[in-house]
Amino acid sequence: MILTVGVTWVSARLYDAGCPNQGHWYPRGRGMQELRAISFTERELMTAIVEFTGRLNRKLPVGMVKDPVIVEGPPITVQLPIEDDYGKMHEATFAEMEVAAALVSYCMTRKIRMPAKAEKVLQIISGAATLVIWLGEQEVDTQRKKATLRSR
Repeated sequence: MILTVGVTWVSARLYDAGCPNQGHWYPRGRGMQELRAISFTERELMTAIVEFTGRLNRKLPVGMVKDPVIVEGPPITVQLPIEDDYGKMHEATFAEMEVAAALVSYCMTRKIRMPAKAEKVLQIISGAATLVIWLGEQEVDTQRKKATLRSR
């Protein structure tokens, strides 16, 4: 399976204080902060959640998993509709933190590099589940030092 990344960007912003957005408080910083975002398709979101529940030994109803439904409102939840063999619909609901953990795990198993100390937040951007990764000043400085050492 190939991971298709919908929207990826790198940006730097100056934050004097935390600012609310969709129920989240972003990290405070004294200077520039770097962020990265990885957007996931519905299929990738579904796969991430199913794999994650398997690792946690959390039982899902037996049946055919349908496209996930993202409920945007603080807090973000993802509903996974499952149709059993008799046509009856079941639904498994996952909280924002569970979905974020599932997406991080999904990236790690596919060898997509993620900084361990960065804050990872689930956001809905253009209707897609997006993992926003806030890099602190230390992580940015460390990456610059490594890049400088490699170029010599």
